[in-house]
Amino acid sequence: MKGMTTRREFLHWTGVAGLGIAAAACVPAAPTGTTGEAAEESVTLLVWDQWSGGGADAGMQQLVESFTEANPNITIEREVYSGNEQLRDLLKTALGAGTGPDLMYYDLGAFALQVLVNADQLMPMDDAYEQYGWDQKIFEFAQQWCTLEGKRYAIPHELEFEPVYYNKTAYDELGLQVPQTHAEFTANCEATKEAGYIPITIGNAGRGELRHTFGFPLNNLVGKAGMDDITLCGASWDRPEVLEAIRIICVDYLEQGFYPPDPNAIPGQDANNLFFTGEAIHKLTGTWWVGTVLEAETEFEPDIYLYPSINGSEVLPQAWLGSGYQVPKDSVDPDAAFQFIDFLYSDAAVPVWVETVSVVPPMPFDAESLNLSDLMKKVLSILRSPDQKFGWMPAGFSPPGVYDMMNAGFQQILAGEKTPEQQMLDLQEQWQAAIDGGQYGLKC
Repeated sequence: MKGMTTRREFLHWTGVAGLGIAAAACVPAAPTGTTGEAAEESVTLLVWDQWSGGGADAGMQQLVESFTEANPNITIEREVYSGNEQLRDLLKTALGAGTGPDLMYYDLGAFALQVLVNADQLMPMDDAYEQYGWDQKIFEFAQQWCTLEGKRYAIPHELEFEPVYYNKTAYDELGLQVPQTHAEFTANCEATKEAGYIPITIGNAGRGELRHTFGFPLNNLVGKAGMDDITLCGASWDRPEVLEAIRIICVDYLEQGFYPPDPNAIPGQDANNLFFTGEAIHKLTGTWWVGTVLEAETEFEPDIYLYPSINGSEVLPQAWLGSGYQVPKDSVDPDAAFQFIDFLYSDAAVPVWVETVSVVPPMPFDAESLNLSDLMKKVLSILRSPDQKFGWMPAGFSPPGVYDMMNAGFQQILAGEKTPEQQMLDLQEQWQAAIDGGQYGLKC
């Protein structure tokens, strides 16, 4: 791997602007060979992934079939899970007991990847990076988020950020414009509430969704430099901007009636359905939701915009790298796993990822050659904008204690059992404990 990039290069996501490959077909060609040593004996790889739902599951199965057609000695046995929350619970026991997968698609955050590395349950992938040329293909800043104590333990798979999804048809009918300020956003919410809609859908049952909502005002208020200092250098959460972000999502929006009644009792899918049926106007979540929105085939036109400036603040969408492929130390055949990974990151696979699954891989490709939905075009235009800066997704980078405190603490505030001030202090306490205890690696 090349030397560490400068702090500016690491933070600006400038590599995203160079998206370019030469593949245009929707069906990937069968792989004709790799630069690595292929597995020769028959082997079955148990793969745990999260590619559920119509387009995601279909796209992944399409890739599996193409790969196994060209590599009949390798059988891919998929077990599909609903997301990182489910995998997090299962992997705690499965890997330690030797009943886990041979390859898995799991989050890159400290609450996920670093926990497994600290438990010595993952195989370093540096040799495979060099063998297959991933060190030259995958954006370097993305590789660095998979690097712990000088070794790469995963290969990142998604460039993602969190926009505001909205019902454009309802906006047009109500004469509303895309807001340029937070005051205009709340005015739009008031207008939609008066028209009989739920302004913002949220499902905070279980572990909840507010950890994602939190990142919207947090990044804008703290700003690029401040978020970099927290995320990369371990700076304190105890600051007025963090407190204000907590108040906005847990107090202001609740008291203004922007959420559906009793958000803590609403499962995430029920909240999604409020948007799909047109009952709710806005949903604050990530670009990974694009495929789900398209599959819903809503009767209205869905669109996205960036969460607007708060009192003159930056517009800094929270961003992350999603999940990535990781190989457990007891994988039945690491070479076969690496061979499969190499195909998933081939030029031939890119159209399936972007067109069918609706995700953006962290490597160069030519977006102009692809058949994209309007939503994916909007996503790519934001990612490729040379002037757009991005912040950090607390739901992505946080270590376990902070992650769990966001979930439980935000629920307690909504229930009137905790103050925003106490939540801020508790987040900082968990943050410092994670740094001191080696649960979060600084990148300053």
